[in-house]
Amino acid sequence: MKLSIKSVMKIVIVLVAFVSIGVHNIYADERNSCTGNSEIDVSAMIDKLQAARQVLNDLAEEFDLTYAQKSQLRNILMTESPEALALASELMDNRRKLLNLTQGKTELDKAAVEEIAVAQGNLIVELILWKEALKADMRTVLTADQQGMLDQLFMRLREALAARQHSSSPIG
Repeated sequence: MKLSIKSVMKIVIVLVAFVSIGVHNIYADERNSCTGNSEIDVSAMIDKLQAARQVLNDLAEEFDLTYAQKSQLRNILMTESPEALALASELMDNRRKLLNLTQGKTELDKAAVEEIAVAQGNLIVELILWKEALKADMRTVLTADQQGMLDQLFMRLREALAARQHSSSPIG
């Protein structure tokens, strides 16, 4: 079965939606106090969640997942999501620290900026390790054919991203 670029993009949309919903929930009060906006856009959050759910349902259908597989994958995501949200929370905390440190300043505290940058780098490493472990856990639920479909999907995603980078390159 040949997977389309549309299928590849569905995965990206789902991941972005879930991360944005999680980060939005964690920092809604802070963002609203910073912007002066005291209302949370609940309808936008619901729309994102519904869109993500529909994309997941479409992918489950395309991969012909059984009820048991859907349940196992849901459990994996529910178990592993708090770690990703905690990492995202730390990334946001460090971003806020950097803004507080540099915003409106004429002098640069290089040591403090470097400390935050190193912390951010370490968190990104942890996030990448988490993502790869999650992918490995999720693959154990899939059949060999479904794993092949997933591999093809990720290959097409890498190709699409490479083509996009090449087309937007000032050299290429």
